[in-house]
Parts: sequence; structure tokens; C-alpha cells
Amino acid sequence: MPWGRSLRRGALRASRRSGLGEKVKKILLVDDDPRYVKLVKECLEEEGYLVHCAYDGKSALTLAQGIMPDVILMDVNMPFLDGLKTFKHLRAETEPRKSPLFLSLKWSRKSSTRS
Repeated sequence: MPWGRSLRRGALRASRRSGLGEKVKKILLVDDDPRYVKLVKECLEEEGYLVHCAYDGKSALTLAQGIMPDVILMDVNMPFLDGLKTFKHLRAETEPRKSPLFLSLKWSRKSSTRS
């Protein structure tokens, strides 16, 4: 899987940019597509990351408060609470210097082609 290697390199680059370097171990992965979550989780776990998963924004908020992830990888389009609103809620509840890094993973083709 060439894109799997790319994903692992991207996670490592994200950890370096966050100033956390090799210390990044806990990742919160948020996406409403269970197949995608499974695939990404497997790729990251192969690299030694501890990956926690949520399938919507509400669950992500609850989980993030409990595990205090180093990095959050989050889809933008999700049910109940989308990625942007989830991001705003997390930012409001977290001190800026302690905020994890947020990455938007993908946009759904269905949502981007609507007129």
C-alpha cells in the first residue's frame, strides 16, 4: 500500500511540527467511515502509535477529554457534530499551549460535488 507509507510519514511529520518530536504516542482518530478508521488505525499501530477511535464529533469530544491525545486526526464531514465544530469545541475547552494538533484527513466526494 503506497498510500499507507505516505500516511505514516505524514503522521511523523505532524508530530515533528507539533514540537512533540518522537514523543507522540496517543492519537485520536475521528472519522465516520469504519473501514477507513480500521485501515488508518492499523497503519499507525504498525508504527508504534496508540490509536483511539471515535466515529463522530460528540464521541471525539468525550474521548479527547479522557485520553488527552498528543495528536487528533479528524475528518471534516461527520454526523452529529462535524469536524470544524468539534475543533472549535476542543479549542474552547483546552488551553492553547496544551492543544493537540488537528489535521483534516478528507472531504467526502458527495459533499464537494453538491450544487
